[in-house]
Amino acid sequence: MSMTERFDALGEKEKVGGGAVLLVAGVLILALLTFAGVGSRALQIVLGTVGVITVVIGVLSIGISEKSV
Repeated sequence: MSMTERFDALGEKEKVGGGAVLLVAGVLILALLTFAGVGSRALQIVLGTVGVITVVIGVLSIGISEKSV
């Protein structure tokens, strides 16, 4: 079973709920990066990248669901 088939098998409530959780998690990662004072440049890059990717996946998950349009 491919990832697309697994995603399509989810109900609309799970898609929107999961997308919202990912969106909040990404914002929290970016807030941690901003307010925690992470000193290492490499860790800042990793946290920033992971935060942005998480937010994008959350937004796409919400946008793909049919009832949120």
